[in-house]
Amino acid sequence: MTKNTKKILGFILVLILISVGLNLVYAMNMRIDEPIYIRRYEKISVHENSYPEFQVQYVKDKYDERKLIAIKFDGLDQTYDVKPRDDMWSFFQNNNTVVRGQGRFYTYCDMYIRFEFDKTFADKLHEEGDIILTNATLYFDDESTLDVAIGEVTLGKYEEKTMSYDGASSGDYSFSGDLETKGTVYITGFDLTTYEPHKDHVRLSIKVDGNRVYSYEDIVNMKEPIQVGRGLEVNYDAIRDDINQQWRFSDMCPVIYYEQDQEEAFKVYYHFTTGVLPDESVEAFVKMWREAND
Repeated sequence: MTKNTKKILGFILVLILISVGLNLVYAMNMRIDEPIYIRRYEKISVHENSYPEFQVQYVKDKYDERKLIAIKFDGLDQTYDVKPRDDMWSFFQNNNTVVRGQGRFYTYCDMYIRFEFDKTFADKLHEEGDIILTNATLYFDDESTLDVAIGEVTLGKYEEKTMSYDGASSGDYSFSGDLETKGTVYITGFDLTTYEPHKDHVRLSIKVDGNRVYSYEDIVNMKEPIQVGRGLEVNYDAIRDDINQQWRFSDMCPVIYYEQDQEEAFKVYYHFTTGVLPDESVEAFVKMWREAND
């Protein structure tokens, strides 16, 4: 073997070692120590002997072998067992956890709990009003726990809604949710707290009765109630094509306050629910989460 050949082989070996080292450093930087809970915003109508399901989704490090077994909400006495959701969208079950996606660095898990409301609980709600859940503790099979913010979940009285969901559609960079009304209602205000962190990336608008469009600026500057005769659309449109948009959609939940026949104000949530997402989208979500929480 000539000296030149040895030099070339040595140079190639150095490049390989540098590449392996950089990949190891990158992989170490991509690791997450604790699962990241995916927040939800919704109202669950409760009545005696109702058993509604609640979705529990989170992203964990690919090499985190812990299994989520239970969740306890601040404000409720009961601890709920977490179960795998075996539906058509699930890829496979891993450690009794349904995995919607497993990529280079992370595992995206989808599970659920089933609330059980007896007469005592239902009566309490009717007497005291809604219970709003915003925080919870996750319990894992290695006896570790994790306190998380869950978004905002309202356990409310079972009632016939005057404004209700009527379908939705979404693309890679847009989302539209429809709400229909029973009779004329008046929108008295919006809570856009969850939208504000994303307003430089997502354009928000509403279309009332199919012909009146209100922009974000119109909404925040509204001086009088908006009359709705048939229904409205809540629209999100990405300002720029960005793989993070679906995660931004799921993290936003405009709350619409409205009244009918001059009675007390109601509120309705409309939230986007993530489905099966590609690996790079999950990685983008972790990056976005880090930027918001570091």
